Amino acid sequence: MEVRHLITVQWNPPIEQLMERHAGKMPAVVRDVLIRLGVMGESYMREITPVDSSNLRKRISWEIPGRPEVHIGANATYAPYILTDAEPFTITAKNKKWLAWVDKGKTRPSTAEGWKQAREDGIAHYAKSVRHPGGVNALGKTETYLDGRIPSVVASILNKYGIVG
Repeated sequence: MEVRHLITVQWNPPIEQLMERHAGKMPAVVRDVLIRLGVMGESYMREITPVDSSNLRKRISWEIPGRPEVHIGANATYAPYILTDAEPFTITAKNKKWLAWVDKGKTRPSTAEGWKQAREDGIAHYAKSVRHPGGVNALGKTETYLDGRIPSVVASILNKYGIVG
């Protein structure tokens, strides 16, 4: 499952006025604003996302979907449970008898022999159910972070192209 969040830019002066006065420059201005917000948002979201295997952090990205907007998020099946403000919940073993994990910072075994060795080393753990702490609302926090920076990003890009409001 993919989870993404839309970041909205409020232009000052209004985008219609800018388009009227600087039509030739505006496609590049809009593209540059969206790129800068995408890069900033991706970086911030990676910084605040909890790390286990770092798989989720690696999958955080941004895109411009063909419309003048930027989407920031991740394409991991479990991303909504971490990146949103999901409430704490219980995970119960279904197909297997046990849930299994290893100590933080240790490599998860990929073979039965590896799991046996991890058990002997005391780094493997098992349970029929575990309590997930819930999400960290990284999407919402990233939106708040960017909202506070959008005016300066827009002003910086307008200045780069010689456009003054």
